[in-house]
Amino acid sequence: MSGAVEARSTTVARVVAASAGVAVLVAALASDAGAQRKRPPVRRVGIQIQPQAIVAGQTATVFGRLQGTAPGGKSLILQSALYPFQTFTPGPQTNSGRQARYHYRVSPRVNTRYQVVSRTQPPVASGIVALTVAQRVDVNVSDSTPRKRHNVYFSGSVTPANPGATVYIQRQSVNTKRFRTVSRTVLVDAGPDHSDFRKKVRITRSAIYAVRVRGTTLNAQGFSPPLPLRVH
Repeated sequence: MSGAVEARSTTVARVVAASAGVAVLVAALASDAGAQRKRPPVRRVGIQIQPQAIVAGQTATVFGRLQGTAPGGKSLILQSALYPFQTFTPGPQTNSGRQARYHYRVSPRVNTRYQVVSRTQPPVASGIVALTVAQRVDVNVSDSTPRKRHNVYFSGSVTPANPGATVYIQRQSVNTKRFRTVSRTVLVDAGPDHSDFRKKVRITRSAIYAVRVRGTTLNAQGFSPPLPLRVH
């Protein structure tokens, strides 16, 4: 009789132990499943921009890499914000590559900030990068080898359009190499794309000249290429 009781006790103990083992296994599987659910396919969107400053008409590249459990082949959208940089507007879409990298080519006409957002659940936003866009100054001179004290016409355009802005015609100092203003004029309306200028300047000696336009809230200041004038 005592042997039967002992056998039943042993069986019950084994059943309890097996049940406990199953419970532990179920809990472990549930924990792993929960962990998997908590691990998003994308947890971070890296972002960079090169170069960080361009002249209107040039191009920069926004690029980066995704991190997560499955960051490759994910849909992304590039957002941009203009001054005062408070609202981002959705732009072009792309997909991350096999190595979870992406890139966009951008060519804005004004200072712009960018952010990339993954189209995943949940969506993940990158940090914000800024691109400074300088005004483009194109200029020509009527004579690059004038006679002393003769007049030379400086004419050209500034992009984007900035009618009413002051144009500074400058000459480089032989000693300090700094540019100093020798004449001024004002940009005139030439349509939505650019503004024009034209100014007569008396040239007294050989020097390197340049044209400058001050920056605005939309663009950094612009400089023309150097203009060497040789008096004869």
